[in-house]
Amino acid sequence: MTKTQLYIIIIIVALFGLGWLGLSDPGSDSSNLPQSIGDPLELVVVKNTNDFDAEIYSTLKTLIGVDIGPSPQPEKLLSIMQVDLEKFKGVLQRHQNLLFVEKSDTFSIQFKYDVFAENQLIILLQVSSGEDLIARDKELLGVVKKIKETEMARLSQKFKKHESQVLSNQIDVRHGLLINVPKDFFIAYKDSNITWLRRETSKISQGLLIANSHSLHHSDFLKLKYSDTMAVDVAFDAVDSIITEHILGPLPNSYMMLERSLPTHINAPESGSHIKIQSLWRMENDFMGGVFQAYFFERGPLVYTYLYAPGEKKAIPLLQLESLLQNSFKNYIVQKK
Repeated sequence: MTKTQLYIIIIIVALFGLGWLGLSDPGSDSSNLPQSIGDPLELVVVKNTNDFDAEIYSTLKTLIGVDIGPSPQPEKLLSIMQVDLEKFKGVLQRHQNLLFVEKSDTFSIQFKYDVFAENQLIILLQVSSGEDLIARDKELLGVVKKIKETEMARLSQKFKKHESQVLSNQIDVRHGLLINVPKDFFIAYKDSNITWLRRETSKISQGLLIANSHSLHHSDFLKLKYSDTMAVDVAFDAVDSIITEHILGPLPNSYMMLERSLPTHINAPESGSHIKIQSLWRMENDFMGGVFQAYFFERGPLVYTYLYAPGEKKAIPLLQLESLLQNSFKNYIVQKK
């Protein structure tokens, strides 16, 4: 074993083995650490080939390699890079998401912040074998969830630093939602009921539309949680009634509408604050299309986000749109209480 390997193992054992179990305090002092690096949703898996062969790391990559949901092309949520322990040094230690696998008779997943760099998430996975890993597939999804939640928190902080206070205040007054709108978004349309924001780059287009008067009835909201077919149709009708009128395409008589013949993912968080639907939209009388996510509150506005990114990866732009809404969901839960 090299000195570098020994050094890293001592750090991991000290942090995770001596009382640092579970989620540690993210507010601990990290002022002396360098800033973490890496793109959102990147994960570096540090391989200890002394304990495990390559097969277990291949299995791990498969088990945490969930997709982003309905999309024009299949795409994984995480971008996973593997590096051998002896090569894990220098800038690699500063990566914002790191995962270590340790051989143990007892399965566990532990988290720690800010070990080698500031604003860093460290995951220690303890497992006995590849068979043990496969048997714990559902628990491993918690790793994916933690990474996504951490990334959204990071993005939310960035949005606050580059917020357009004017746009954020308008949305708060008009719709009662707390959204830290970045300065590179602009208003495409607004009236007393609707706000439509857009962000345009040379490669992608992102949109956020909020409508006050399109909440679901209580019975439809409850049915939608369980993917009731009729409730899904009602939800799609609510969205189409807004976007077909307001989100128009570049060609004459072209307008956005939802694609109803493709798979639809429905997610109802444990908080019960909202229900999220993800599927695809298309531009009627044109050849444009992309991913949408619609959020329904039991008593609140309809929130609709969409992405147009032909030929580009979708995971990060979708995460950006979802991160915009995190404070709104938290605030809605507080208001319900």
